[in-house]
Amino acid sequence: MIRRLMDQDARREQRRQSLLLDRISNQFEDRLAEDIASAMREMVRVWKLTKEVVTPRDFRAKLDAVYSQMIRSTIVSFGMRVFNQGKDAGVALEHKEDFATFMTNEAMRYLAREVIRERITGVEMTTRQNIIRAIAKAYVDGIGEEQTADAILAVIGDISKARARTIARTESHGAANYGANEAAKRNGLPMKREWISAEDKRTRTTEDGDLFDHVGANGQIVAADQPFQIARLDGGTEALMYPGDPSGSAGNVINCRCALGFIVDVDAIVDAPFSWEKAP
Repeated sequence: MIRRLMDQDARREQRRQSLLLDRISNQFEDRLAEDIASAMREMVRVWKLTKEVVTPRDFRAKLDAVYSQMIRSTIVSFGMRVFNQGKDAGVALEHKEDFATFMTNEAMRYLAREVIRERITGVEMTTRQNIIRAIAKAYVDGIGEEQTADAILAVIGDISKARARTIARTESHGAANYGANEAAKRNGLPMKREWISAEDKRTRTTEDGDLFDHVGANGQIVAADQPFQIARLDGGTEALMYPGDPSGSAGNVINCRCALGFIVDVDAIVDAPFSWEKAP
């Protein structure tokens, strides 16, 4: 019988992870939306005065702050979830306080990754480009300066909310699976990793023309140190260490809801048997 470190029912585990991620990302969506909207409004104000689109000086600092809190909260939450469920199953782990410190340090390592810094820069640059494109379109359409500013200001709220939702969900998803992965490695058990897809109409599949096939990836099992191979529309594959891996292509990770599972090699364990039935 397959023994999973967390919920023994893979489908239920995916749903539980999804609900936890929703709770975490919802905490940061409004803040991200307000930061993006505030920056866009300031860009419009300065443009009216100088005819230049300039990124506000404090925008990057605000993005750094919200990313830091969001990623730290997500990694620690998912890491401690693995810790608690492993402990309930009888895995001999370190003290909870020491493990929490370890997960906090892992969050800082994750934030320091160049790909994460590039993503934050991407949010900053895209926000400015959105204003530039809107102004350019208004110019082509022959709309005056005041009308252009009013038109942009009228849609800033909707744009910022949509972008904030995508950013929060995508970034927290990648951080969550990174945290869970590092926590699982920490316990020292011999295990393999499992890709658990959401399996609903929104799950991306190349059969519907999506660039990557997460439906086909469901149930894929790899060694603890090996990446998953996700089929591409062009017939190739892309390697991801976990669902939402920030090193992956945008079409492979944005708004992904797939979960990461851990399968323990019970036969390789020579210590006392674990109480798997306790794991929720």
